[in-house]
Amino acid sequence: MKTFKEDYFLKRYKNNIQFIRKEDNFINKIFESNNCGKFKVIGINKLLKDRICYPYYICEFIETGYQCLALASAIKRGSIKDNYIKSVFGIGYLGEYDGNKGKDPLYKTWVQMLSRCYNEKNPDYRKDCFVSKEWHCFYTFKNDCENLLGYKDMIDNPSIKYSLDKDFISQNNNIYSKEKCCFMPQDLNSFILNTRKDRDYKFEGVYYRKDCRTYRASIRYKGKTKHIIYSHDPRIAHEAYWNKKRNIAHEILNEKYSFVCEDIKTIIYDRLELKYHQSRHELEKAIDNGYFKRLEE
Repeated sequence: MKTFKEDYFLKRYKNNIQFIRKEDNFINKIFESNNCGKFKVIGINKLLKDRICYPYYICEFIETGYQCLALASAIKRGSIKDNYIKSVFGIGYLGEYDGNKGKDPLYKTWVQMLSRCYNEKNPDYRKDCFVSKEWHCFYTFKNDCENLLGYKDMIDNPSIKYSLDKDFISQNNNIYSKEKCCFMPQDLNSFILNTRKDRDYKFEGVYYRKDCRTYRASIRYKGKTKHIIYSHDPRIAHEAYWNKKRNIAHEILNEKYSFVCEDIKTIIYDRLELKYHQSRHELEKAIDNGYFKRLEE
């Protein structure tokens, strides 16, 4: 945690009335902040600006031990903030971050991540989803993001919407952490992972049409549902769906996202094949259990 020390200049001139007004000398006094609890003024530092020395007091929050610099006017107003107070959903805190969080795109990503895991009012809330302890701190999260797969692609292509994903590197992962997360283009993420599934069995892309008593394979892409094939055999419809999905994924990666790093492409293709085998397993299970025969009755 960052700490501040009185420098030589202030040790020498700290009693200079022109530098520190008597009524502003708060050393060793305790104050109450507006939102972050009590703090104690433990010293003084300086800020040089245009050769003028402005007195900044060193404040230490009693609950967390966090230290910051503040002008006398801020101390009187109680407007100083403790970066170690868990102010985001009772979990997240800023840490040593001293930038403008409102203009930092990673701050929004961080808050959304915490919201999904700890905000029960969020429609996307997942009670079985967690954030690693290290990433409760935004300063740590921001620094770690620079080493995640896909981060450089995201920075180099600001016009493309990216999302922080925890499922591509490790399937069924329920913890956001630097070991398991990467940045992925949002539309590519949705196309690969967020497909509709049958209610009873988790195979994808095959629907029974009672009006024509056949199985339809269709896929949703670019906001539209595209018909692929009709067949009396659900296996044929299933294979047609997955062949189409592979072709579209290949097209997306080699045209729209040709700049994506090879490691991300490998992860995407591996995940696509894994999902295919899982879907095929569910389809065979449905056939063995007589699911399709019941639909045809």
